[in-house]
Amino acid sequence: MNELAVPPAPLWYRSSVLACAPDNTLVYGAKSDIVIVREKGPEEPAEVKLIHSAHSKLLTSVSLNRRWKEPHSYVVSLGEDSVMKVWDLDTFEKKTSNRDHVEHKNPVIGAVFAGDDRVVSASSTGFVHVWNINTNESKPLVDLFKSKVTLTCLSSCPHAGWLMAFGLNNGVVIVADLRRNGQVLYKLRGHYQAVVCLSWCPAPVNIFPRHGQNTVKNKSSESEHNEGSSSDKTVETKEKVNPWVNLVHADDGEASSGKETLSDTISDFLKDCHLLKSKILGLEPELVKSAEVKNSAADNEAESEVECEREFVPEVDCGRPLPKLYDPSGDFLDDSVLDSEIIEDKDEGNEKDIEHTGSEVKTDQTDETREKFDSPEKSECDSVLESETEKHDNTPEESPKIATPEESPKVVEPIEEEPRAEYLLASCGKDKSVYIWRAGTDGRMQTFFQAAKKGNNRRKNESTWMSLCWIAPDLLLTSSTKDELLAWPLPKPKTPKQYRVVHLEHSSLIFNIVAPPKYTTAFNWREKHELSAWTWSQDGNLVCFDLDAEKTRMCFSCITAFITCCDTSPLDPNRLAIGLKDGGIKIWDLSLPHTKTITMQKYHPKYTHKVTTIAWHPTREMFLGFGTEEGRVGSIDLISKKTTLFSHYFHSQVYKVEWGPLNADLHNLGLYAVAEGKIIIYDVSNPDQGPSFLDLPNNLYVYKFAWKPDFRLLLLNGKDGSLLVLTIDLVAITTLYPNEKGLNGIVWHPDSFMDKTDVSPRCNWFAATTVKGILVYDCGSIRESDNFAENIVATFEGHVKPPLALAWCLFDGNRIASTASDGLVHVWDVSTKSAVATFVDFCLSHNPAVVWSPIDPDLIITGDRMIQVWRVSKNPPKLDEEFLAERKRLVAKMAKSDDKVDKSRFLIEVPKAKTPAKNYIVPSFYVSNDENLEMQVGNMKKLLDQVENKNTGDGKLGPLELFGSKEQVSQLLDTNYNQQKKEGKFKSCELISLWKGDVGDYIQTAIDENRVNPTTINLAAMVSPKLWQDACLSYAKKLSEDAASDPFETAMYFLACHKIEEAINSLCTSLMFKEALVLAKQRLPENSVFITEVTQKWAEHCVTTGNFENAAFCYISIKEYENAAKVLARRNHKEFLDFAAELAEKAGNKGLHDSIKYKCSELENTPQNGAGDEMPSRIDAVLEKMTENQDAVSESGSEITNGSHPESAHNEN
Repeated sequence: MNELAVPPAPLWYRSSVLACAPDNTLVYGAKSDIVIVREKGPEEPAEVKLIHSAHSKLLTSVSLNRRWKEPHSYVVSLGEDSVMKVWDLDTFEKKTSNRDHVEHKNPVIGAVFAGDDRVVSASSTGFVHVWNINTNESKPLVDLFKSKVTLTCLSSCPHAGWLMAFGLNNGVVIVADLRRNGQVLYKLRGHYQAVVCLSWCPAPVNIFPRHGQNTVKNKSSESEHNEGSSSDKTVETKEKVNPWVNLVHADDGEASSGKETLSDTISDFLKDCHLLKSKILGLEPELVKSAEVKNSAADNEAESEVECEREFVPEVDCGRPLPKLYDPSGDFLDDSVLDSEIIEDKDEGNEKDIEHTGSEVKTDQTDETREKFDSPEKSECDSVLESETEKHDNTPEESPKIATPEESPKVVEPIEEEPRAEYLLASCGKDKSVYIWRAGTDGRMQTFFQAAKKGNNRRKNESTWMSLCWIAPDLLLTSSTKDELLAWPLPKPKTPKQYRVVHLEHSSLIFNIVAPPKYTTAFNWREKHELSAWTWSQDGNLVCFDLDAEKTRMCFSCITAFITCCDTSPLDPNRLAIGLKDGGIKIWDLSLPHTKTITMQKYHPKYTHKVTTIAWHPTREMFLGFGTEEGRVGSIDLISKKTTLFSHYFHSQVYKVEWGPLNADLHNLGLYAVAEGKIIIYDVSNPDQGPSFLDLPNNLYVYKFAWKPDFRLLLLNGKDGSLLVLTIDLVAITTLYPNEKGLNGIVWHPDSFMDKTDVSPRCNWFAATTVKGILVYDCGSIRESDNFAENIVATFEGHVKPPLALAWCLFDGNRIASTASDGLVHVWDVSTKSAVATFVDFCLSHNPAVVWSPIDPDLIITGDRMIQVWRVSKNPPKLDEEFLAERKRLVAKMAKSDDKVDKSRFLIEVPKAKTPAKNYIVPSFYVSNDENLEMQVGNMKKLLDQVENKNTGDGKLGPLELFGSKEQVSQLLDTNYNQQKKEGKFKSCELISLWKGDVGDYIQTAIDENRVNPTTINLAAMVSPKLWQDACLSYAKKLSEDAASDPFETAMYFLACHKIEEAINSLCTSLMFKEALVLAKQRLPENSVFITEVTQKWAEHCVTTGNFENAAFCYISIKEYENAAKVLARRNHKEFLDFAAELAEKAGNKGLHDSIKYKCSELENTPQNGAGDEMPSRIDAVLEKMTENQDAVSESGSEITNGSHPESAHNEN
């Protein structure tokens, strides 16, 4: 056995609660804590660190920055308290935090790093937030999805930080561009149940070849050289670090360079597509060939037509076209493509029918279809493309033929294709399907596969979760319904079986799969790397598996709940039983090696409340008794795994159970239990029989009890502070009255030691916890007349709080360990009456369980939220007053924060009038009192010496620098300025800057850190008009990000800076379109595009809210007559329909005109009760139809009832 730590368990059913660093460091959330597991040497246990109470509620997600240790190691965590925090894992301190999600009061789903300086978070209702951790700037994207959505997960592209993928509860995957104001690029439909996990390809290339028989190779060095020397701009772009600015888009200034690098590929691929289209449509080859040999002018005209098609893109709020992600093969996606019914699949060479709502691929496709999809044989379309290629090579043209069964298919030699730039995205859902999407170019599905549906029928509810990890460009890891870790080779399997089983280390559902990221480029993506993966399962095991060596590197049987108690078996001390708060019991075999693998067997008896006490049977192998919080008492046979619950007597917590003799028979042991001040005894041989009661003198209210190991004495601790001593016959022989306020936990000294067979001379000792510390007592000669204090062996005091648990050393009878809720574990030597060692738990764990190692006398095992095994020799004693005072302060601070959190969960806080905090220009001075008189007199002498002898002394007077020179006063102000700024008291910093006369630097700092307020703006006018304008602009941007701010105030500050367009946008964001339109018409030219945009936004808002008439006014004002006709046609008034038909005719839309006229004629032919009555709406029509059906059913029922009477009378006759 060795020093180690068993970490707490991660949370269940959270896809982003685990994260892995490139050096295989694992970071995850366990309840409200952050756990860091670092791998050490091959013969060393892993290092486990804990950030205690990182959040006030459960964690939702953790994410690591991509450039790990270059130079920082950051983790961003998000909890159910809606607070984002960034932690530095080198110092384990918080760097910064953000509370923007708190005011929205919606459940959060996760936060991920998008690059190294930005964090993207989202709530389940679709609120997306972008946060710059360096400048602490925030950008909320409230209406990114333009509709009501329910998000389940999110993931950031590692190659383009601005590209985000979101999984929805309805099975849709949304790919969005978060730059500028954010926009949705694609809505990918394939899953029919909730998306639970997303993973990006580690390589920015499309690993799938254009043709099934080919392969994709690394990008050649010649291409790299050509690209490097093509333009200086490209080289500069590669040197940029920020992924939010270095990618080429159509609406950026770098679109021309992108066209030059892709022109050859686009033209060649378009030619192939035209050839394929001509073959499918049955055009003559001569026409196709003539089309290919057109002059350059015709080619330019065709390219211009293609570019015209690409220009049909909707506009965003800023008035610029949406960015278009170009496919290296020449394909792209915009609204015109989405609206079409047929889309050419240029990679596959055929056409697919896609509806406007998206291509939903059914998951019940047959194996035959799946084999056809992954078949390496070329299709008929491939043959057509091949024939056209041969024709370009001046070879005789042969018409494509379909191979008959008698003819052998033509063998095509595979070739290596150049990689195409692409961002592939894999998604998996609760429907057990995995889809791979082309998220960087056209948003189409690349391939998909279905996980095996065979599983254990007894766990139907567990099969609704699936995890996913794209560990390498050619390997995808998923979980299965049979608790397996599966590996799917890409782009296609080399064997008939589509997947292989990686390991079977879990016995229950796998929640998470993470791996060290191995990001590659187009030039080295085929290189092999060492692959390992972490998996977390419902069985409580956290496994790190080496895929290359096919063996387990590390395995932890995590602590799934707080530890409440523990006990070692008297027959086999190597077996340690651990009781958990979730109602489980874990058995740990301490004789096994625990360097890399820590395994425990978990038993979950038939109860739900936490286990409060456990006790091994002294003579029966693998038999255990337990008590629970709800008052249940039972036993477990660990061999047969049979649980027996005795009759329920207690209704509150069972404080202790212990085995003792029944009727003074040492061969017949029963289970003693204490609760509610009573002791009852259960007979294990008759579990259905009720308990028997122990008669106590004077109705003694019992707290705790303890049998001597040889069952000769029984000690009972009463409520009145007395200690009752009983014999094996349960007869009281004496009552002791300790001077302490009663004894709590009682632990008898062991009869013998591990290395000796003789009976210990200290076998009559027992140790007990008191309010102040620990007491050791000798019961060798008990007489009622004896004074209790005479037999006290030793007392120890060293805990800040009362001790909780005790444990005697199994090798040295003079040593005892004690734990308390102050996070300290002391080891005491009874012979010397001194402390031997002190283990300091920096997490301030309660450690209600402590045992000595049965293998090594230098090791002690403690447990609370995690298990720690530490050495006595490496932890010297710490009992000095300074250490205990500091520990007491930390405990009080922690208890105060815990009380605050607990009260906020159940109580409604009533707002109270707060006393404004004082702003200190200089540090506080002395107060008249009688404390520290010597120090005050000493400082006075020091000041006197400084005044009389100005050139002597060190010049450091502290607060007394107030009486020093100007330089000293300035130094005092600077020191206080830094201290106030560190504490976040910026009002004091503002006053200090004004006192010093350099308010300009403070205002500029406030502008850079987005801390401008109206007072800062007023002071900025003292410095310069430029600084005042910058302060106004910064404050206006700050107000525009605040949903509770006054929109008129925001617009006013924008207008003060002559930012008219920003003022208009802020009004539109607040749905104040009339005011925005008036401002635009008053301050902008008549032909400004902003006037049209504001009017369009107003019209769209009116359509959304059902105000069709106002929308028609807006559309007519900007001459969009077709849209005006469409909104008016939704009304059922003849006047509106006639005018809508006139507008449709004016717009030149004959189909819309005829449709409106037909509706108008139908309205005229419909009989109306009065003039001006509207046609019934769809809901009214449905309700009317349902009412008619119910009336018809009622009438038919009454007829049947009435007709049954004559028939029954006839039968009676």
